[in-house]
Amino acid sequence: MRRLTTEPRDGWRETVRSQGMLHADTPLEDGQTIPYWDESGCYQFELAEILRLEEQTEELHRMCLSAAEHVIRHDRYADFAIPAWAADPIRRSWQEQPPTLYGRFDLWYDGSGPPKLLEYNADTPTSLLEAAIIQWFWLTDTRPGADQWNSIHEKLIASWQRQAKNFAPGPVHFAWSNLEETFEDLMTIGYLADTAHQAGLDVRVTAMLDIAWDGRRFRDSAGEPITTCFKLYPWEWMLAEPYGRLALQPGTPTTWLEP
Repeated sequence: MRRLTTEPRDGWRETVRSQGMLHADTPLEDGQTIPYWDESGCYQFELAEILRLEEQTEELHRMCLSAAEHVIRHDRYADFAIPAWAADPIRRSWQEQPPTLYGRFDLWYDGSGPPKLLEYNADTPTSLLEAAIIQWFWLTDTRPGADQWNSIHEKLIASWQRQAKNFAPGPVHFAWSNLEETFEDLMTIGYLADTAHQAGLDVRVTAMLDIAWDGRRFRDSAGEPITTCFKLYPWEWMLAEPYGRLALQPGTPTTWLEP
């Protein structure tokens, strides 16, 4: 692995914003901004490193699943501030293995040994647009002869196509919190909805605040039933809100991604 110094493209801010990254800069408390998207450097990997990272990431995923199973088998919910009433829905979800789409690993890696896990965000993972789209366009603009090691975009479309048979009839809804001010969540949801659309699914995008309960099921602001919903909204928030129990009760006809 090598870190290379690179020259930012002319007009890079306008370029990445036109591609959906409206949060290209990070505001500071003193009113200044620093770039969130940084084109002054990049990392170059050998193929052998990539193959090892893929294998080790799969191992980390298996370890995380094993840890989750331990929590469920030994009723360790209180250790994670999970309310007792949510234990049965969690056990039921683990047994049924409902559809799941993607997660994001944050790794520490210096090229000299195996990566170390900093975080596995398997509920509300962002950084998707930049990893799947923005960096690909940067690569084709600056290094057209090179390749990138991820195939996120293609795998998302393939995953939607593979899992569509498990969804109830009706469109797939994509929900985000419209209280988030950087638009990162909105653009992430918009991109995910586009991958589902490319996979042949009917999609709807809605704000969490616009989801209503009619006494039997959840509906969007147009009154359309929500049968399948990818939510960029954490479960710990939902469980603390009035409709959290309704979202998890067995008779509610909504499949939530991520489970």
